[in-house]
Amino acid sequence: MKNYLVMVALLLMSFGCAQPDPKTEQANAEAAIKGFYAAFEKFDYAAMRTFCTSDFHAIEGENFFSNLNDYFAMLKSFEGSTLQVQMDFMNADVVKDLAVVLFKFDVNMKKDKMEMNMKGYESHTLKKMNGKWLVSFYQCTYTNAPPKLEKGSLLGLHFYKDLGLKPGVTEAQAEDFIMNKYIPAYNALSEDTKAIPIKSLRGENKDKFAILFYFTSEDARNKYYDQNGNQTAKGQEMFKKLDGVQAESANFFISKGDVYNDWLVK
Repeated sequence: MKNYLVMVALLLMSFGCAQPDPKTEQANAEAAIKGFYAAFEKFDYAAMRTFCTSDFHAIEGENFFSNLNDYFAMLKSFEGSTLQVQMDFMNADVVKDLAVVLFKFDVNMKKDKMEMNMKGYESHTLKKMNGKWLVSFYQCTYTNAPPKLEKGSLLGLHFYKDLGLKPGVTEAQAEDFIMNKYIPAYNALSEDTKAIPIKSLRGENKDKFAILFYFTSEDARNKYYDQNGNQTAKGQEMFKKLDGVQAESANFFISKGDVYNDWLVK
């Protein structure tokens, strides 16, 4: 009887000292994040709540969300969009009921003719509650944040009065090519410069199309264009990457030139 009691005591001690498998806990924490973003893609707010603690909060770029309702209010502004979230998990630290998970993200958003891509890093803090990992906090840092208009930024406004459409090509088709082929290709060239398509809604040039070329500074512009508006050697090297897109544009229109001005943000 005495030996039996000793064996029972040892078994109880072994159960009490048993630790969860770290790899399993890491996988479960990552699965909670995947579940959160699977619901995020569908704008399924009820499902998103099931992956979060009641004290959820987040830092998204420069914005702070103190609770899920604030976070959902931001997300609702994107309803009607198609969202795709890709994650590349980099590191996870799990200590008892607390986990910190770091990953790269790549988010594509489409709505009508608008397309946006967001890349960066997120660090999620999760708590294990009632045996389930839940997101308590996350911080997001963008690596391709939209350009900011600050003192010293430079804007080149290029106004296209006549695109010289090819026979059988509509203005809508030409604009679609510019929006979905040329603009993304240009914006992939450098963080120094971005292209922003704009269209006049009223006034003398109502319904006319233009592109706003953003440069971080006048010096950034000067790296690619000289004082006469011609490409520098560095500009020629960089813009050579657009040769394929430029060649494809000949199927839609022939540019008859544009009217442009460079504007320095004061």
